[in-house]
Amino acid sequence: MCNRMTNITLHLSPTYEIEGKEYHFDQEAIEMIRTMIGDLLRSFSGYDLSNLTDIYFPSDYDQKLFDFQTKHNHEVGYTNTQTHQGFAMIIEYFNENQEVKSVVFYKPIILLQLYGVCTIPNEYPERIQNLILGTFYHELFHVHDFSNYQNVFKDDPSFMFLFEDFFNIWSEYYVHRMIESLFPNADINDVITETKRNLRNLDSPSIDVSVRDVLSLLGRNIGEMHSLGVDLIQSIDDYPVSATILRVERHLDMLFNQYPKWTIKDLESVIQDFILLVK
Repeated sequence: MCNRMTNITLHLSPTYEIEGKEYHFDQEAIEMIRTMIGDLLRSFSGYDLSNLTDIYFPSDYDQKLFDFQTKHNHEVGYTNTQTHQGFAMIIEYFNENQEVKSVVFYKPIILLQLYGVCTIPNEYPERIQNLILGTFYHELFHVHDFSNYQNVFKDDPSFMFLFEDFFNIWSEYYVHRMIESLFPNADINDVITETKRNLRNLDSPSIDVSVRDVLSLLGRNIGEMHSLGVDLIQSIDDYPVSATILRVERHLDMLFNQYPKWTIKDLESVIQDFILLVK
């Protein structure tokens, strides 16, 4: 079942099975959900969603996501580890005019949680509300950020692939810093523990976790730290942090404060340190 909101098509199902229980939505409930999602999108009106074409809440999340990834020649799958499980995913694709567009897939549990937060907010503690809303808006910030990133290269798109290592870290840094500032949910002690684990994984890479994945997680950690008003030196005083990591942290903060008024020269001036981390 599809509903179009401005230029974004919302894909819903009348029936979902969530954690072993079936949920049925009649037409009235579907319209309420459509209105709810529309209101959430309107509250995001200060950000750029011009490239977002579709939002999916499929009842068969894995199958629909994998089908879309396969159709558009993406690697199939999503994050599902002991420490992180993906509940949503943004995918960029080329439309029929060879323009880069975005879609977002959410697991059904996110829809149910959003419905609860928006209809009976008093039943949800503030931190849980922030977690649920943060999960929804997380992907929208990725859409907004990628659109701004494209604009840097609008005169020469072929340069974009040269900065892949930078964007891998930057995108998680930016989105988590924004989400944590708007929907605070992180515990600094948990962030520090995870940061140390990721630094160890970076120093001693394993075949189970790629360096790029670890750097993406570190981008998230540093973004959350900065949103909480601390940095690596203040937080990780009992673990050696390389000079390169500290330079990358400064670059991220500098670029955040300039965002989105970047030029290719701005990125060229910092890219070497990001590349060094991947080597």
